[in-house]
Amino acid sequence: KQWYQRRVQSVLFSFLYEYDCVTGNLLYDHSDHYGNFFIVKKYLQALQIHNKTKIYRRNYKSIDITVLENDFEEIDWISKVQNECNIDKCFENIISETENLFNKHVPLKEISNRKAKYLGKPWIDNDLREELKKQNLLFRQKKSLNSEENITNFKIQKNKVTALMRRKSAAYFREYFKKHKHDTRKMWDGINMALRQSRRKKSLPDTIADKNGKTLETIEEKVNCFATHFESVPKITRSKIKNSAKDYKYYLRKTPVCNSYLVLHSTGPDEIYKLLTQLKNKSSSGPLQISNFFLKIIAHKLAFPLTIAINKSMTAGYVPSILK
Repeated sequence: KQWYQRRVQSVLFSFLYEYDCVTGNLLYDHSDHYGNFFIVKKYLQALQIHNKTKIYRRNYKSIDITVLENDFEEIDWISKVQNECNIDKCFENIISETENLFNKHVPLKEISNRKAKYLGKPWIDNDLREELKKQNLLFRQKKSLNSEENITNFKIQKNKVTALMRRKSAAYFREYFKKHKHDTRKMWDGINMALRQSRRKKSLPDTIADKNGKTLETIEEKVNCFATHFESVPKITRSKIKNSAKDYKYYLRKTPVCNSYLVLHSTGPDEIYKLLTQLKNKSSSGPLQISNFFLKIIAHKLAFPLTIAINKSMTAGYVPSILK
Protein backbone atom coordinates (compact mmCIF):
# COMPACT_ATOMS: atom_id res chain seq x y z
CA LYS A 1 0.00 0.00 0.00
CA GLN A 2 2.81 2.38 0.95
CA TRP A 3 4.59 1.70 -2.34
CA TYR A 4 1.36 2.25 -4.25
CA GLN A 5 0.78 5.62 -2.55
CA ARG A 6 4.32 6.77 -3.33
CA ARG A 7 3.96 5.51 -6.92
CA VAL A 8 0.68 7.37 -7.49
CA GLN A 9 2.10 10.52 -5.93
CA SER A 10 5.26 10.25 -8.01
CA VAL A 11 3.33 9.76 -11.25
CA LEU A 12 0.85 12.57 -10.66
CA PHE A 13 3.09 15.27 -9.28
CA SER A 14 6.25 14.50 -11.24
CA PHE A 15 4.36 15.31 -14.43
CA LEU A 16 2.74 18.43 -13.03
CA TYR A 17 5.70 19.94 -11.19
CA GLU A 18 8.59 17.91 -12.53
CA TYR A 19 11.25 20.58 -12.08
CA ASP A 20 10.14 22.24 -8.84
CA CYS A 21 8.78 19.47 -6.64
CA VAL A 22 10.15 17.58 -3.62
CA THR A 23 8.35 14.51 -2.26
CA GLY A 24 8.96 12.29 0.75
CA ASN A 25 7.58 10.72 3.92
CA LEU A 26 6.59 12.21 7.27
CA LEU A 27 8.29 10.18 10.02
CA TYR A 28 6.74 9.49 13.43
CA ASP A 29 6.87 6.76 16.04
CA HIS A 30 3.30 5.46 16.00
CA SER A 31 3.44 3.50 12.78
CA ASP A 32 5.75 2.32 10.00
CA HIS A 33 3.19 3.52 7.41
CA TYR A 34 4.31 7.08 6.92
CA GLY A 35 2.35 9.95 5.44
CA ASN A 36 3.47 11.39 2.11
CA PHE A 37 4.13 15.04 1.34
CA PHE A 38 5.15 17.18 -1.60
CA ILE A 39 6.62 20.67 -1.66
CA VAL A 40 6.47 23.12 -4.54
CA LYS A 41 8.64 26.20 -3.99
CA LYS A 42 8.04 29.45 -5.84
CA TYR A 43 6.33 27.67 -8.72
CA LEU A 44 5.53 30.68 -10.90
CA GLN A 45 9.01 32.15 -10.48
CA ALA A 46 10.64 28.81 -11.24
CA LEU A 47 8.34 28.43 -14.25
CA GLN A 48 9.55 31.73 -15.73
CA ILE A 49 13.16 30.68 -15.20
CA HIS A 50 12.48 27.26 -16.72
CA ASN A 51 10.96 28.76 -19.85
CA LYS A 52 14.18 30.71 -20.44
CA THR A 53 16.48 27.81 -19.57
CA LYS A 54 18.56 26.38 -22.38
CA ILE A 55 18.04 22.71 -23.22
CA TYR A 56 21.00 20.33 -23.34
CA ARG A 57 21.36 16.78 -24.56
CA ARG A 58 24.05 14.11 -24.76
CA ASN A 59 24.91 12.60 -28.14
CA TYR A 60 25.94 8.96 -27.76
CA LYS A 61 26.45 8.50 -31.50
CA SER A 62 29.69 10.52 -31.39
CA ILE A 63 31.44 8.17 -28.93
CA ASP A 64 34.76 6.83 -30.23
CA ILE A 65 35.08 3.46 -28.50
CA THR A 66 38.81 3.15 -29.22
CA VAL A 67 39.64 6.56 -27.74
CA LEU A 68 37.37 5.87 -24.77
CA GLU A 69 39.12 2.57 -24.01
CA ASN A 70 42.55 4.20 -24.32
CA ASP A 71 41.55 6.94 -21.87
CA PHE A 72 40.25 4.30 -19.48
CA GLU A 73 43.52 2.35 -19.59
CA GLU A 74 45.57 5.50 -18.94
CA ILE A 75 43.94 5.88 -15.52
CA ASP A 76 46.20 4.63 -12.69
CA TRP A 77 43.73 2.11 -11.27
CA ILE A 78 46.45 0.37 -9.23
CA SER A 79 47.10 3.39 -7.02
CA LYS A 80 43.47 4.61 -7.03
CA VAL A 81 41.84 1.25 -6.27
CA GLN A 82 44.15 -1.71 -5.70
CA ASN A 83 46.64 0.02 -3.38
CA GLU A 84 44.06 2.30 -1.75
CA CYS A 85 43.46 1.16 1.85
CA ASN A 86 40.50 3.45 2.50
CA ILE A 87 37.40 1.70 1.10
CA ASP A 88 35.42 4.95 0.91
CA LYS A 89 38.19 6.60 -1.09
CA CYS A 90 38.45 3.52 -3.30
CA PHE A 91 34.82 3.75 -4.43
CA GLU A 92 34.97 7.53 -4.69
CA ASN A 93 37.91 7.21 -7.11
CA ILE A 94 36.00 4.76 -9.31
CA ILE A 95 32.91 6.97 -9.44
CA SER A 96 34.92 10.16 -10.01
CA GLU A 97 37.00 8.73 -12.85
CA THR A 98 33.95 7.17 -14.50
CA GLU A 99 32.09 10.47 -14.28
CA ASN A 100 35.05 12.30 -15.86
CA LEU A 101 35.13 9.84 -18.75
CA PHE A 102 31.39 10.22 -19.21
CA ASN A 103 31.52 14.02 -19.35
CA LYS A 104 34.51 13.96 -21.70
CA HIS A 105 33.21 11.47 -24.26
CA VAL A 106 29.48 12.21 -23.96
CA PRO A 107 29.39 15.95 -23.21
CA LEU A 108 26.22 17.97 -22.82
CA LYS A 109 25.44 20.02 -25.93
CA GLU A 110 22.87 22.75 -26.28
CA ILE A 111 20.11 22.02 -28.77
CA SER A 112 18.29 24.64 -30.80
CA ASN A 113 14.70 25.66 -30.13
CA ARG A 114 13.64 24.10 -33.43
CA LYS A 115 15.19 20.75 -32.55
CA ALA A 116 13.73 20.94 -29.06
CA LYS A 117 10.32 21.43 -30.63
CA TYR A 118 10.80 18.35 -32.81
CA LEU A 119 11.99 16.30 -29.82
CA GLY A 120 8.76 17.19 -28.05
CA LYS A 121 6.81 15.93 -31.07
CA PRO A 122 8.52 12.70 -32.18
CA TRP A 123 5.91 12.04 -34.87
CA ILE A 124 7.39 14.88 -36.96
CA ASP A 125 9.50 12.88 -39.42
CA ASN A 126 11.47 13.90 -42.51
CA ASP A 127 8.40 13.82 -44.78
CA LEU A 128 6.49 16.16 -42.50
CA ARG A 129 9.51 18.46 -42.20
CA GLU A 130 9.65 18.78 -45.98
CA GLU A 131 5.98 19.75 -46.07
CA LEU A 132 6.59 22.29 -43.28
CA LYS A 133 9.43 23.82 -45.31
CA LYS A 134 7.07 24.21 -48.27
CA GLN A 135 4.49 25.81 -45.99
CA ASN A 136 7.06 28.28 -44.64
CA LEU A 137 8.17 29.12 -48.18
CA LEU A 138 4.59 29.79 -49.29
CA PHE A 139 4.02 31.88 -46.17
CA ARG A 140 6.99 34.11 -47.01
CA GLN A 141 5.72 34.46 -50.60
CA LYS A 142 2.26 35.43 -49.32
CA LYS A 143 3.79 37.93 -46.94
CA SER A 144 5.92 39.54 -49.64
CA LEU A 145 3.10 39.59 -52.21
CA ASN A 146 -0.38 39.26 -50.75
CA SER A 147 -2.02 38.08 -53.98
CA GLU A 148 -5.03 35.79 -54.28
CA GLU A 149 -2.90 33.01 -55.79
CA ASN A 150 -0.33 33.12 -53.00
CA ILE A 151 -3.03 33.14 -50.33
CA THR A 152 -4.77 30.14 -51.91
CA ASN A 153 -1.52 28.16 -52.28
CA PHE A 154 -0.58 28.82 -48.67
CA LYS A 155 -4.02 27.75 -47.35
CA ILE A 156 -3.92 24.52 -49.38
CA GLN A 157 -0.45 23.66 -48.10
CA LYS A 158 -1.39 24.58 -44.54
CA ASN A 159 -4.44 22.29 -44.62
CA LYS A 160 -2.28 19.53 -46.07
CA VAL A 161 0.29 19.88 -43.28
CA THR A 162 -2.43 19.94 -40.60
CA ALA A 163 -4.06 16.76 -41.92
CA LEU A 164 -0.71 15.01 -42.31
CA MET A 165 0.36 15.97 -38.78
CA ARG A 166 -2.87 14.60 -37.31
CA ARG A 167 -2.50 11.30 -39.16
CA LYS A 168 1.11 10.87 -38.14
CA SER A 169 0.36 11.85 -34.54
CA ALA A 170 -2.46 9.30 -34.30
CA ALA A 171 -0.29 6.59 -35.87
CA TYR A 172 2.58 7.38 -33.51
CA PHE A 173 0.46 7.11 -30.36
CA ARG A 174 -1.22 3.91 -31.54
CA GLU A 175 2.18 2.30 -31.98
CA TYR A 176 3.53 3.89 -28.76
CA PHE A 177 0.77 2.59 -26.48
CA LYS A 178 0.84 -0.81 -28.15
CA LYS A 179 4.59 -1.07 -27.56
CA HIS A 180 4.57 0.16 -23.94
CA LYS A 181 1.27 -1.30 -22.72
CA HIS A 182 3.07 -3.13 -19.88
CA ASP A 183 5.26 -0.16 -18.84
CA THR A 184 3.44 2.16 -16.42
CA ARG A 185 5.97 4.99 -16.61
CA LYS A 186 6.02 4.98 -20.40
CA MET A 187 2.22 4.90 -20.49
CA TRP A 188 2.04 8.02 -18.30
CA ASP A 189 4.68 9.70 -20.46
CA GLY A 190 2.54 8.99 -23.51
CA ILE A 191 -0.65 10.20 -21.86
CA ASN A 192 1.03 13.42 -20.79
CA MET A 193 2.41 13.95 -24.29
CA ALA A 194 -0.93 13.14 -25.93
CA LEU A 195 -2.79 15.63 -23.76
CA ARG A 196 -0.18 18.27 -24.66
CA GLN A 197 -0.44 19.81 -21.22
CA SER A 198 0.97 23.31 -21.19
CA ARG A 199 3.00 24.31 -18.15
CA ARG A 200 1.61 27.81 -18.49
CA LYS A 201 -1.90 26.58 -17.70
CA LYS A 202 -0.97 24.79 -14.48
CA SER A 203 -1.77 26.47 -11.20
CA LEU A 204 -1.46 25.81 -7.50
CA PRO A 205 -4.19 26.20 -4.87
CA ASP A 206 -4.27 29.64 -3.28
CA THR A 207 -5.63 28.52 0.11
CA ILE A 208 -5.57 25.49 2.41
CA ALA A 209 -8.49 24.53 4.66
CA ASP A 210 -8.74 22.01 7.49
CA LYS A 211 -11.31 19.20 7.71
CA ASN A 212 -13.85 21.62 9.22
CA GLY A 213 -13.54 24.00 6.27
CA LYS A 214 -11.62 26.68 8.18
CA THR A 215 -9.10 28.53 6.00
CA LEU A 216 -5.56 28.29 7.37
CA GLU A 217 -3.81 31.64 7.24
CA THR A 218 -0.42 31.30 8.91
CA ILE A 219 2.35 28.81 8.19
CA GLU A 220 2.15 27.55 11.78
CA GLU A 221 -1.54 26.71 11.38
CA LYS A 222 -0.86 24.80 8.15
CA VAL A 223 2.02 22.83 9.64
CA ASN A 224 0.04 21.95 12.77
CA CYS A 225 -2.95 20.87 10.66
CA PHE A 226 -0.86 18.47 8.59
CA ALA A 227 0.95 17.17 11.69
CA THR A 228 -2.33 16.55 13.53
CA HIS A 229 -3.81 14.73 10.56
CA PHE A 230 -0.89 12.38 9.97
CA GLU A 231 -0.47 11.75 13.70
CA SER A 232 -4.09 10.62 13.90
CA VAL A 233 -3.85 8.21 10.96
CA PRO A 234 -2.20 5.26 12.81
CA LYS A 235 -4.48 5.72 15.84
CA ILE A 236 -7.61 5.67 13.71
CA THR A 237 -6.35 2.73 11.67
CA ARG A 238 -5.45 0.78 14.81
CA SER A 239 -8.92 1.38 16.26
CA LYS A 240 -10.54 -0.16 13.19
CA ILE A 241 -8.54 -3.40 13.45
CA LYS A 242 -10.52 -6.14 15.20
CA ASN A 243 -8.80 -8.15 17.91
CA SER A 244 -7.90 -11.63 16.80
CA ALA A 245 -8.89 -14.64 18.86
CA LYS A 246 -5.64 -16.39 17.97
CA ASP A 247 -2.15 -15.57 19.16
CA TYR A 248 0.28 -14.08 16.65
CA LYS A 249 2.45 -17.21 16.86
CA TYR A 250 -0.36 -19.14 15.19
CA TYR A 251 0.30 -17.29 11.93
CA LEU A 252 4.07 -17.79 11.96
CA ARG A 253 5.51 -20.43 9.66
CA LYS A 254 6.36 -23.70 11.38
CA THR A 255 9.89 -23.91 10.03
CA PRO A 256 12.87 -25.36 11.87
CA VAL A 257 15.56 -23.06 13.20
CA CYS A 258 18.43 -22.62 10.75
CA ASN A 259 21.88 -22.86 12.33
CA SER A 260 23.76 -22.26 9.07
CA TYR A 261 25.93 -19.22 8.47
CA LEU A 262 25.63 -16.72 5.66
CA VAL A 263 28.79 -16.88 3.55
CA LEU A 264 29.72 -14.22 1.00
CA HIS A 265 32.17 -15.50 -1.58
CA SER A 266 34.53 -13.23 -3.46
CA THR A 267 33.23 -12.00 -6.80
CA GLY A 268 35.05 -11.92 -10.12
CA PRO A 269 35.22 -9.73 -13.26
CA ASP A 270 32.96 -12.10 -15.18
CA GLU A 271 30.14 -11.79 -12.63
CA ILE A 272 30.51 -7.99 -12.41
CA TYR A 273 30.56 -7.72 -16.22
CA LYS A 274 27.39 -9.80 -16.48
CA LEU A 275 25.59 -7.61 -13.94
CA LEU A 276 26.68 -4.41 -15.70
CA THR A 277 25.45 -5.62 -19.08
CA GLN A 278 22.07 -6.54 -17.56
CA LEU A 279 21.38 -2.93 -16.54
CA LYS A 280 18.33 -1.46 -18.27
CA ASN A 281 18.95 1.64 -20.37
CA LYS A 282 15.63 3.19 -19.33
CA SER A 283 16.39 2.92 -15.60
CA SER A 284 17.27 6.03 -13.64
CA SER A 285 20.92 7.07 -13.84
CA GLY A 286 21.07 8.28 -10.25
CA PRO A 287 22.46 11.53 -8.82
CA LEU A 288 25.69 11.36 -10.86
CA GLN A 289 23.76 11.24 -14.17
CA ILE A 290 26.02 8.48 -15.56
CA SER A 291 23.70 6.57 -17.86
CA ASN A 292 23.47 2.78 -17.78
CA PHE A 293 24.09 2.77 -21.53
CA PHE A 294 27.54 4.30 -20.97
CA LEU A 295 28.31 1.84 -18.16
CA LYS A 296 27.51 -1.03 -20.50
CA ILE A 297 29.89 0.37 -23.12
CA ILE A 298 32.83 0.27 -20.68
CA ALA A 299 31.59 -2.77 -18.73
CA HIS A 300 34.46 -5.05 -19.85
CA LYS A 301 36.99 -2.47 -18.59
CA LEU A 302 35.11 -1.24 -15.53
CA ALA A 303 34.55 -4.77 -14.21
CA PHE A 304 38.16 -5.13 -13.00
CA PRO A 305 38.41 -2.08 -10.66
CA LEU A 306 34.88 -2.74 -9.43
CA THR A 307 35.79 -6.35 -8.59
CA ILE A 308 38.75 -5.22 -6.48
CA ALA A 309 36.70 -2.60 -4.65
CA ILE A 310 33.75 -4.92 -3.96
CA ASN A 311 35.99 -7.72 -2.68
CA LYS A 312 37.73 -5.24 -0.37
CA SER A 313 34.35 -4.13 0.97
CA MET A 314 33.13 -7.70 1.64
CA THR A 315 36.44 -8.77 3.21
CA ALA A 316 36.41 -5.81 5.60
CA GLY A 317 32.66 -6.12 6.23
CA TYR A 318 32.24 -2.44 5.50
CA VAL A 319 29.75 -0.74 3.17
CA PRO A 320 31.23 2.45 1.65
CA SER A 321 29.50 5.64 2.72
CA ILE A 322 28.88 6.78 -0.86
CA LEU A 323 26.66 3.71 -1.44
CA LYS A 324 24.53 4.16 1.71
